[in-house]
Amino acid sequence: MPYIQSMQTPLPAKSLVVQQLLTALESRKSDLETALASAKESRDNDTKSSAGDKFETGRAMMQQEMDKLEQQLHNLFQQYHQLRQIDTTTKHQQVGLGSLVQTDTGLYFLAIAFGKLELEQTTLFVLSTASPFAQQLLTKSIGDSFQFQKQQGLLLNIQ
Repeated sequence: MPYIQSMQTPLPAKSLVVQQLLTALESRKSDLETALASAKESRDNDTKSSAGDKFETGRAMMQQEMDKLEQQLHNLFQQYHQLRQIDTTTKHQQVGLGSLVQTDTGLYFLAIAFGKLELEQTTLFVLSTASPFAQQLLTKSIGDSFQFQKQQGLLLNIQ
């Protein structure tokens, strides 16, 4: 066990991770709302030309783009809600939703499907608990090993 202790580095506070994620989601929301407004304006300003089929095809494509953007906004609101439900004060004994996990391969926060997050001078990966990698970590404890894509890993710390 001394080997594991020597490999541990201080983990960032989960509350800082969640706050950074909420800020990033707000930024994404703003970008999506701007793109949606632009798509609506473009669709509404498109005048009917003598080539009727071309006009209808253009409007249909704009509507598909708007539908896609609205779905992305819906998913973003779900992620926002899920993040707000995480108790950042809980210290996990086993890996689960809301765990900040340090392995010998990196630092991971199990919450939403987000990807790479830079926080202060730390890089971590924010993963959904449904992701294949997170599935390998769930219910593991400090000192447990795991395997992902034929690579062995060791769980060093959980917060």
